[in-house]
Amino acid sequence: MTDRRIRALAVLAATVALLAGCAGAPAEPVPTPTTADLSTYDPADHGNGVALLPPPGARDSVIRAMRAAGAVELAGSYRDAASGRQLQVSRIGDEQRWTAEVTVDGAATSIVVDEGDAWVRPSPAVAGQLALPAGQWSCVSPEDPAVQRWMPLVQPVDLVTELTSDASGLTAPADGSVDLLLGEDGAAGVLTVATSGPALPSRLVRADEVGAVDVTFTNWGAEPDVTPPGPC
Repeated sequence: MTDRRIRALAVLAATVALLAGCAGAPAEPVPTPTTADLSTYDPADHGNGVALLPPPGARDSVIRAMRAAGAVELAGSYRDAASGRQLQVSRIGDEQRWTAEVTVDGAATSIVVDEGDAWVRPSPAVAGQLALPAGQWSCVSPEDPAVQRWMPLVQPVDLVTELTSDASGLTAPADGSVDLLLGEDGAAGVLTVATSGPALPSRLVRADEVGAVDVTFTNWGAEPDVTPPGPC
């Protein structure tokens, strides 16, 4: 696993560990994907062509398509491998304007980013770590630790970029999508990508020694409804 992927998951692992306190029971392992039988694939039915590319090229196509599509709704979870604790996230918007809610142990932290401004309404545990009032909106910079601590999980392009650099293969297309295999023969996970229209992902599943991520992507290109909670 590369240093960038280790750092990406380690940041989230540290956040979960700080909020969770004592470790819980170990989490069940994420099932290891299996490679599809490529003999069933008809090269004439190539759709948007992503299934015909080598893995690095397919990954690059996905990232370009994500940037071009703009806004997306993301929902999913991150699980810390050491403690088994889980973080849930929901997020909608584009790279510059978005809203998110991150929940750990049932306590939610809400975030709104509107280009150069950001607002955070932290849970009690997060508020204590950041010296912010719990349950109240505080205006901060998008570069503030109150926002950056949740990266890359709340920024879809960064999340996919960080966690797919070890793409190693592609399954046979089926039901309008293809799986980009992560790690050797998909041992680390898969990124499911559309084979028609833009090569946009619908789900990312990854598990390694640091933790596990399972997120879905929906409503690509939908105009984000971002309403700042107050003046900044």
